Amino acid sequence: PLVLEGIRYAIKFGRVAGKVSSDAIKSGKTDESALEPYEKNWRKEIESKIKSAGKVQDRWIGLSDEEWDEELDIIKELTAEEFIDFIKADFGLSNMIKLATHHPKLAVRQFFNLVKGKN
Repeated sequence: PLVLEGIRYAIKFGRVAGKVSSDAIKSGKTDESALEPYEKNWRKEIESKIKSAGKVQDRWIGLSDEEWDEELDIIKELTAEEFIDFIKADFGLSNMIKLATHHPKLAVRQFFNLVKGKN
C-alpha cells in the first residue's frame, strides 16, 4: 500500500470477486447478501493495511525537509526484511514488537509522539 502496489491486490481480489459472483449466479441468488463474502474477505485481509498506509502517507505529506531527513535516518537503520514489511504496511503486533526490540530509539520516539499527540 505505501508504494502503490495495488495491482497485486487488484488481481487477488478480482479473483475473489469472480468466485463470489460465479457462486452467486449459480445459486440464483445475486442480492447484496450473496456478494457479502467478497466485502468481508478484502476487509479482513487488507483493510487495516490500507488504513495504516494512509496514515503514514498523510504524515509524510506534511513533513519538512528536516523531518524527512529524520525519517530517512530511521529507514536506513531497517533491515531489508523490516523495510519490506514497512513498505507493505505490515504493522501487525509481532512486527511492531520486533521493530521495537531491534530499534529502541524508534520505539521511544514513536511513544513520545503518541504522548504529544503527533501521528
